[in-house]
Amino acid sequence: MNHLLRSLPSIERLLERPLALQLSETRGRERVRDWLREITGDLRGQLENAQSSVHSPQSLIEEVERRLEARAAATSRPSLRRVVNATGVILHTNLGRAPLARQAVEALSETGPHYSNLEYDLNRGERGRREGHCQDLLTRLTGSEAAHA
Repeated sequence: MNHLLRSLPSIERLLERPLALQLSETRGRERVRDWLREITGDLRGQLENAQSSVHSPQSLIEEVERRLEARAAATSRPSLRRVVNATGVILHTNLGRAPLARQAVEALSETGPHYSNLEYDLNRGERGRREGHCQDLLTRLTGSEAAHA
């Protein structure tokens, strides 16, 4: 396995290969460099412990590029994704508690992409309070004298 460790190209040489160049254009050279450092570090550890199926210098480079492609694909997916709650728990803490109502999503899509009066009182023309947008609703829903969100 020592010959494979010695045959592992430098990070700079790996960055010159077509896949790394392509990914560098869209993800940034520094990010691709960091991924390559992590990947080659993992591979070195696996080779030193004889836990790798890599048997030639060429297959070593192919393995680095396979892992680089997989890393790029994994990081291009949003970390927050839609899932199915099949747990039987309606308000599940780990699954985002409860889905937003359609009206709430529509309101967010109307206001979210723009500046808003989050902390500005339009009636008074001065700084307002965030919780002012939901205080009345919360006090009516809970029957309380005051609310804070």
